[in-house]
Amino acid sequence: MKRLQSAKVAVVGTGGVGSAAAYFLASHGVGHLKLIDQDIVEESNLHRLIGADPQDLHLPKAEVLSRKLNSRHPWTHTEAVVETLRAENSSDLLDGIDLIIDGTDNFRSRYVLNRFSAESHVPYLFTSAIATRAISRCSALRGPRVLNA
Repeated sequence: MKRLQSAKVAVVGTGGVGSAAAYFLASHGVGHLKLIDQDIVEESNLHRLIGADPQDLHLPKAEVLSRKLNSRHPWTHTEAVVETLRAENSSDLLDGIDLIIDGTDNFRSRYVLNRFSAESHVPYLFTSAIATRAISRCSALRGPRVLNA
């Protein structure tokens, strides 16, 4: 339990997949969640966001999720970062993280996360869902990896 409480996990992309991952990580006692997303809650994605309500429309997803998790799981410290992940800021945003959960919906962000993970030796969990299909992959290798793009 102490390892979970001291863990620092970044959830990049706090939409349907990312909000679900953050909710379950907090429920299981992860001590620190860094929630990174530049997007806002829209009516068209409200049904996928765990904890989001109609009064959260047009607010930043990361801040909404952080507020909801703090109220339900006070043992988990959450940090909302309303910013776009880029190669130029990935080190600043992900410094000190023990695990990266990728809930993004674009390949550019995934390439940035993969590169950071490979260079920093931080485990990276890629997950995606479309309709009724889902895929997950964890890169927890210690050492060189093939980097694309």
